[in-house]
Amino acid sequence: MDMDNSFHVTSDEGKTNALSDPHYHARNIQKQIIITHQRLLDEHLANCPNATEQRKRNIKSVYKKFIEFCGHSWSEDAASIFDDKLPYNINKFLKKSSIGRQTAQDRKSIIYQLNQSCKRVLSASGLPGNFSERLVFLQAQSGLTISQIAKRLGVSRNRIYCWSKGHKPAPQSCEAIRKMEALFDVPRGTLMNFLTTTIGPREKRTEYQLRLKIMQNDQYALKEFPPRLEQEFKSLVEFKTSDLCRRGEKRTTVWRKIECRYISDKKKAEKTGDGFYSTSAYKCRSMLIYFFGFLKKVHPELSYDKYSLMLFCENEFLRKFVEWRKLRSGGYNNEILNVLACAKSLLREKTGFLRQHPEFFVGSVGQKSDWDEWCDRNWLEINEMVAQIKPMIKATRPAFRGIEPILTLQEPCQILYLLEKRLIEHYDTIPSTYRPSAKAAAFRNYLLIAMMHSNPLRQKHFQLMSYKKDNSGNLYQNNKEEWRIRFEENFFKNPKKGTGFSSGVYDVPVEKRLWTDIEKYLVEHRKFLKNQCDSDYFFLTSPVAAHKKNSKTSLDVAAVVHWVGDRFLGDEWLNGRLSPHDLRHIVATDLIKNNIGGWELAAAALHDTVDMVRKTYAHIQAADVHQAYLDERARRYKNMQVGGLNL
Repeated sequence: MDMDNSFHVTSDEGKTNALSDPHYHARNIQKQIIITHQRLLDEHLANCPNATEQRKRNIKSVYKKFIEFCGHSWSEDAASIFDDKLPYNINKFLKKSSIGRQTAQDRKSIIYQLNQSCKRVLSASGLPGNFSERLVFLQAQSGLTISQIAKRLGVSRNRIYCWSKGHKPAPQSCEAIRKMEALFDVPRGTLMNFLTTTIGPREKRTEYQLRLKIMQNDQYALKEFPPRLEQEFKSLVEFKTSDLCRRGEKRTTVWRKIECRYISDKKKAEKTGDGFYSTSAYKCRSMLIYFFGFLKKVHPELSYDKYSLMLFCENEFLRKFVEWRKLRSGGYNNEILNVLACAKSLLREKTGFLRQHPEFFVGSVGQKSDWDEWCDRNWLEINEMVAQIKPMIKATRPAFRGIEPILTLQEPCQILYLLEKRLIEHYDTIPSTYRPSAKAAAFRNYLLIAMMHSNPLRQKHFQLMSYKKDNSGNLYQNNKEEWRIRFEENFFKNPKKGTGFSSGVYDVPVEKRLWTDIEKYLVEHRKFLKNQCDSDYFFLTSPVAAHKKNSKTSLDVAAVVHWVGDRFLGDEWLNGRLSPHDLRHIVATDLIKNNIGGWELAAAALHDTVDMVRKTYAHIQAADVHQAYLDERARRYKNMQVGGLNL
């Protein structure tokens, strides 16, 4: 391994010390990497040339208050506070300050930026810039083998070896890493300050997390339907998906059928009799699995072999199930409404599937002789239940709590640009002599985030995106050498709703700055991600991951985005995990906040309706949109004078 010249020993005395004392080099390192708070502040401000004087004063004020809170002075080692307890200390510091949410977020951002500067200064002081390379460097300088280090720390040799190869330590390894710093005789934080996104005191679980844990320990869903119920469900799927109704049957709605190539996860779609797939049928099966699992748990006296769709529509059982779901979920939510809507549709007059099949009547329950009367009574009671529940509907899980710090910014997309920058910096740090597939995967991850930023489609579009040399794939290059993305109407969630475009086909250009990156990925990197069997997917898994699965399996986009968010944004900008769908919300919120007519722009970018954007994707307040109005006024009337005043 190449060593920095500043650590070479030339004197005979130095050579003797190096041979007799394994910590000789480590002590030399320690002298060089002590960074005081004052030095760190000076280095940080020097790397902020565009910051105003007021901004610099704010940074200094926040840093001064934070180090005083930690019990430090300006002359002490800065790395010692940027360690595994940094998220915990920041939360305590902000709670003690008693400030507003936006001010707290600004202070948190400043401290994490100082943390990045600390890492940069440490790297410039003669140590490698990431955890694994720094570990290898210190181990080589100490003269100890991996086995000797593992023995002194009381951990397995394989654990140290995995850390040196780039694996991230688990939270329970925190104490071992502290011992390692003591073993190498380097300042506290030399290794720990790279792990603030993964190691540290666990935050108190939210109400939703506690409730979810209880739910996971109390599972009740059926593993499979009994024969009678399975046959009835297959008849329902055929009724809802067949091209033509059977003689005497009527229906007003059908379940959408999708070809296999349009499905990103076949486990979440029900296969129909004609070889297509239906996600609606899968959702209906899921409802029935949970309902009859509940019925088996609460009413064990009912015969398992006599389970029928009729029981699902029996108001008495359905009401108990709704109350049960309310207790588990913490309130009434849209999932409960979907269950009731499904039951109502089965009982609908003239066109309901169950109403048209009196043979499904279970005589031992209710003793009803008039089938239509039974259907009418339960339909009215379920309809009344829906009317009572609708005003009480609320979100029972914090869907976007993880990206809340990003959505509060005036320009949320700046964090996506920051993420792209950090990903490309990570790619640049991987040596060219290292495993080619690792460097290729790093560039693929950068390009995935950049393209999801440029074209904020859904997860499945990037998972199924194809590329073919004859330009017949989803990603193609036209005669003008523009890179474009093209998807048929059936690839989208609600193709019949309309999106304001003249055609349902999505055919739009990729951002121009990414064209050279796409070509670089195709020419230099994609070939190292292919397994034995070639695939048309544009984003491929690494050969190791492909070996574990089917070689034709597309990239797990969700897993990549989760990993990227955890490693490169972490606690600095996230309150949880980053998901592919979060990127759509970030882009939509940015467009709405900073553009007059931002609702239409967001709908066009997301390839969705304006109503859906207003209902789901807008995370804004009145002041956010008003700022776009003020900016537009300032631009249009910049040179206009009123009463001798320059506007």
